[in-house]
Amino acid sequence: MGGGTHGLLLVINHQWRRFNIKLPHLVNWVMTFSCVVVCWVLFRAESIHEALNVLRCMTDIYHFGLPDKGFIWNNFGFLEQYGINFGQWIFSESLPRVLVTLSAFMVLAVCVPNPLGLRESQILFRHKVLPILLGMLLGLSLLMCNVQNSEFLYFQF
Repeated sequence: MGGGTHGLLLVINHQWRRFNIKLPHLVNWVMTFSCVVVCWVLFRAESIHEALNVLRCMTDIYHFGLPDKGFIWNNFGFLEQYGINFGQWIFSESLPRVLVTLSAFMVLAVCVPNPLGLRESQILFRHKVLPILLGMLLGLSLLMCNVQNSEFLYFQF
């Protein structure tokens, strides 16, 4: 299901380029990111019903929970009159820490050059920093991996 959607989006992209439609960079980035997220949901879902349910929950701004204590409640408690619920925070980390972590990863995703950009710059390759860094990241990821409870994504197909 996700593959077909990806193919359809590629056809739309090629037609978009053929008609030479220009939009601001930020708009293009948000549209691409949104399409990728939707395709991930379609790819992982076991049925169309499940995929639509996940997408409905992702876009429903009126039925989500925010913590009922602290900064969020004190500053945004008035949102309850608009149907936004406050209650038990389900994450083990605090909301500010989750937001800071997500923001940091978003900055990294947007600002750090992709592998092709790194290859073109040649700076990391001249000093052999990239292979050492990648080796360290591989080692760290293997140390943090819980192999006993981890199931490879493609085993479900």
